[in-house]
Amino acid sequence: WWAHRFLDQVRLPSFYDANVLYPASHALTYSDLQLGTVPWIVPIYALTRNPVLAYHLTLYIGFVLCALGFCRLVQSWTGSTFAGVVTGLASILAPYRMTGLGLLYLHFLVYIPVAFLCVDAIVAGRRPWRLAVVLLAALVLQSASSGYLAYVTFVVVFVHAAMTAWEAPSPQR
Repeated sequence: WWAHRFLDQVRLPSFYDANVLYPASHALTYSDLQLGTVPWIVPIYALTRNPVLAYHLTLYIGFVLCALGFCRLVQSWTGSTFAGVVTGLASILAPYRMTGLGLLYLHFLVYIPVAFLCVDAIVAGRRPWRLAVVLLAALVLQSASSGYLAYVTFVVVFVHAAMTAWEAPSPQR
């Protein structure tokens, strides 16, 4: 819906009047807005003008980027490429993903590993201001992808940040 509104009919008074639950006004506000997926789905929709293809390609891109992100994260933690690949595959093949495979808002987890990597780099002292902006963007985009994942995202990332800062040597705290 967002891709359609951004590219075809941008009228601010009716921006939230989605075609679902018609003729109810502001029907889009009754569910997850999925704004974190917009940067991925809009270019695909702009090229194809096919909402089903754009949705499914975005779901596929989300799976692949999630796997790559968790692969890189575990590789940075363990130093083992094998452990990273196994984790990336496990993030794709997790049993909870198979129950609601077509639900983009529950499976678009591309920003969580980015947030973890940013926390690790910030605590290590590598480009803290630039990575703080990336961390904030990752938190906002992941939370905007799904209301269900917003709480989990903030809790998990902040617990990780606290534990990473706690384990860091005292000058870096």
